[in-house]
Amino acid sequence: MDHGKITDKNDMVTIEQCGLIILGNSGVGKSFLANVFVGREAFAHKFSSSSVTRATEFEEIELGDLPFTVFNIPGLIEAEQERIDLNKREIDKAFSLRPNSIVMFVFGHQGGRICEEDVVAFNAINAAYRFQPESLVLVVNGLPKRRPSNYEGSTLVLLQNLLQGTSVNNNNVCFLDLINVNDLNERQHLKEKLLQVFVECMPSEHHKEQEIETLVDQLKQGTQRIKELQAQIEAEQDKYKKEIEEGQRVFNQTMTNHQTEIESLQRSIQKQDQLYAEQQCRYQEENKRYQLELQDLRRKAEEAQRYYEKLRQEQEIKQEQLRAAEAARQHAHAMYQALLAQAAPSPPARRKKKHWWK
Repeated sequence: MDHGKITDKNDMVTIEQCGLIILGNSGVGKSFLANVFVGREAFAHKFSSSSVTRATEFEEIELGDLPFTVFNIPGLIEAEQERIDLNKREIDKAFSLRPNSIVMFVFGHQGGRICEEDVVAFNAINAAYRFQPESLVLVVNGLPKRRPSNYEGSTLVLLQNLLQGTSVNNNNVCFLDLINVNDLNERQHLKEKLLQVFVECMPSEHHKEQEIETLVDQLKQGTQRIKELQAQIEAEQDKYKKEIEEGQRVFNQTMTNHQTEIESLQRSIQKQDQLYAEQQCRYQEENKRYQLELQDLRRKAEEAQRYYEKLRQEQEIKQEQLRAAEAARQHAHAMYQALLAQAAPSPPARRKKKHWWK
């Protein structure tokens, strides 16, 4: 599958295919997660103080039986207005190429606290394209494995209050642990967690309703408002205690159900693998027996061929002997006839009769 950067020259990508548009600010791990979906290092990613992705990149993949175009897009918020405007155009380009898409927005964190800039970026893009609940995945990425037991519940409540006009629940939020990127088992487990949420989504049409708010001053003001609102919610945790506990309970139950489904699926896979191994073993045994029988038939056929050749050669020798005998008989007969001719007596000579007048 081809990987490339979308430019005016290759805008011929068909729009019937579904898209997976990965959004988020720089440094939240969009490129890495895109690589996890693709299954190889298709997009550049590294630890950096500046944006690594400068232009929209895409990769064609298949998830299940459906073809998807995975878009890796630059983050919206940058220090310079010029970069923000460029990033905005790249976001618009992805939605214009694949309006029928699933949107995955990736949030970063600082010590577990959702970054205000990420909330501002989400609200700005959501206001422009109005994300549909059935096609939205929210990812909180790079979390420490050791975190408070109520972290997921409190973060769910926080996002419900911070994300404008968005339904936030256990079905569309995915909490991902910080992993060793070189550990294939951890990468596979991460992909499975993403797919658990992803399979619950359906692509939907996204059409631009307004421009993405991109002025630096407005973004800064929005960031400050989100920061204050987040501090207020954290200060009033007692007010949201029941919601947090219920959210955490539902999240834990969802994770337990997912784990049960995964274990059941793994058992099913193991059983299928066992059946396959048994069938493979039987096939190998039958194939071995067939090969032995085939070798025996070939050996018998070769023996029969050799016997036939021997008989044919003997027959040719006998026929040659018969021809020689016939030639000898004919020669002997001719000689016999010649001898007979030589041995036969000559008939007596006839005497002339004399007349009386002579």
